[in-house]
Amino acid sequence: MSHTLLRRFLSSTLTVVAVAACGPGADADAPAPDQAPPTPTSSLSDPAIYLVDAAGETSRLLRLDPGTWATHELRTLPPGSRGLAPDPLGGGLIWASRDGDVIQRGDLAGENVLDLSVPPLDSAYAVVVGPESGTLYWSDYGTDAILALPRRAEEPTVLASGLVSPRAIAVDEAAGWIYWVDRGAGLVQRAPLDGGPVEDLVTEGLAAPYGVTLDPLDGTLLVADAELGSIFRVTPGEWALEPWLPEAGTHPSFLVVDGPAGWVYWTDNRDNVVRRRMRDGGTVEVLAEGFAGPRGLVLVR
Repeated sequence: MSHTLLRRFLSSTLTVVAVAACGPGADADAPAPDQAPPTPTSSLSDPAIYLVDAAGETSRLLRLDPGTWATHELRTLPPGSRGLAPDPLGGGLIWASRDGDVIQRGDLAGENVLDLSVPPLDSAYAVVVGPESGTLYWSDYGTDAILALPRRAEEPTVLASGLVSPRAIAVDEAAGWIYWVDRGAGLVQRAPLDGGPVEDLVTEGLAAPYGVTLDPLDGTLLVADAELGSIFRVTPGEWALEPWLPEAGTHPSFLVVDGPAGWVYWTDNRDNVVRRRMRDGGTVEVLAEGFAGPRGLVLVR
C-alpha cells in the first residue's frame, strides 16, 4: 500500500468507539492527581469482545456477544495474525500478521479492510494506535524493534532496537512512554516516545513474558508470563513483581483492563480460552473456549 493511503488512514478523525488498554494519563513517577479514579463496578453491562484466533491454518477475526459470549467469525485474517487493537480515531480495529508481514485496518464488522503494510515488517506482533495522536505503534520480533509511525509521517521511527524478542506493548502518550515485554530476555522495558534510551524496569522473576497492559485506574502494569502461567502487577517507581494471579492458565498472553467495570480479561492460546477476573481479586471466569489459538483482544461497548 502506498504511503499516501497510509497517511490518509492515520489522518482519520472519526469517533472513538472501543475500550482498550491505554495509559493512565499521568507520568508513572509523578504524584497521583487530586481527583480519585472512578470506582470500578461489575454491575456495568458486559462489553463485546473482539479477538484474533490464530494457530496452524486458522487465522480469523472473532466477535463474542456481550454476556452470552456467543462466538461469531467475522473474517479470515492474513496467516499468523497476532495483535489486535482499537482504532480510536477511525472507529474500527487494527491487526497485525506475523507471517503475512502486514498491518491492516477494518471496521467492527470486519469489512472495508485497508492494507497498512509499512516497512520494515518481519514478524509484527502487537499494535496500538495512540488515542490522541493517531500514531501507529507496533512491535516486531523479526527485526527486534519497537516502531512508531506518526500521522502524516513518511517513514516509521524506531523507538527501540536490538531487542531479543519483543511481544506486547502498552502506550501512555500523556506521560510520554511506551512499555513492552521481551519474551526472549525476560524483561519489562520502556522508552520515551520522543526518543531516548531504553530502560529496563523488571529484570528478574520472569521466564517468558508475553502480555502487558496499563491499568487506567492506578497506572500499574499487568504482565502475563506464558511460561510461568502467571499474571503479575508492577507498581511504577518500584518496578517489583507482585503476584496478581499465580495460576492464570497454561499460556496467558494478551491482556486488557476494563477500567470502569473493574474486570481484567486475557487470552490463553494453549488452553484456548478467554478468561476474566475482577482487578481486585475474586473468582476466575472462563467466558468462551474451544478456539484454535486466541490472541489479540479488544473490548467494545
